[in-house]
Amino acid sequence: MVEEFSVDTVEGWRSAVGEGREEWRKLQLLAAVRDAPGVAARALEDLQYKVVPPDSAPADNQSRMRAY
Repeated sequence: MVEEFSVDTVEGWRSAVGEGREEWRKLQLLAAVRDAPGVAARALEDLQYKVVPPDSAPADNQSRMRAY
């Protein structure tokens, strides 16, 4: 927006935008893990993490993943 629409800025705006994007991505990750814990576990295992599922592993929330 700054470059395309000449939005006014203040010093430190890039850092603030970067921090906001980082927080947003973390929140999205948390939501995605809750909606698809099996996929999250596989991704961690691909990164060499040891994942121990609970006795009754929660199922993926397919309706949530298909929403919007």
